[in-house]
Amino acid sequence: MKLIQYVLLVLTGLVYFFVHSSRKHLKRAISRFGFLISFVGFSGVIFFPKILQSLANFFGVGRGTDLLVYLMAMGFFVGVLLILLKIKEMEEKIARIVREVALKNLDK
Repeated sequence: MKLIQYVLLVLTGLVYFFVHSSRKHLKRAISRFGFLISFVGFSGVIFFPKILQSLANFFGVGRGTDLLVYLMAMGFFVGVLLILLKIKEMEEKIARIVREVALKNLDK
């Protein structure tokens, strides 16, 4: 296996841990840190494109563009998971509110 395969596997495991973590403040902090790292990383790649090629060679990927695609796919995966978690959380809140209103109306 190439190094990039190990890295992507570890990142997938971290995403799984992040998704199943119940601590909101931890999720928010990791999310902000991830955004900051992504922003700085992509900005650095724009100004210094040879860094991306060097990283690609280090991870055993043929081209820097391929590495960028892998990273963006992982970012998309994380983004979709975060949106799905937020939708699930909102559905649970709505269900709880509906139950409370139904019980209040039952007494009347």
